[in-house]
Amino acid sequence: MKNDFRVDYSRNPESANKMVSCDFFTTNYLELNETLNKQNLKDSFYIYMCVGGSATIKYKNYTETLEYGETILIPAILDEFEIIPTRAKLLEVYIE
Repeated sequence: MKNDFRVDYSRNPESANKMVSCDFFTTNYLELNETLNKQNLKDSFYIYMCVGGSATIKYKNYTETLEYGETILIPAILDEFEIIPTRAKLLEVYIE
């Protein structure tokens, strides 16, 4: 028996491309070449998985570099942060 769990989704650069969404979480694909200023309007954690390139996550004076294959959890308490990409391809997971 073959199970094919592939998902069709858009790959528009510089925007969130919804891959899947359910009652428990939403996953977007992001392809970034420009800095993205994120405001946490959902009062949710964010998880970023780097699937290509790299990115720096910046909150006030704190920075963390996210390389290919790495994952970072941004806690819900952070109301805004920046993603500074270097040809970054990211999966973004949060609660809707």
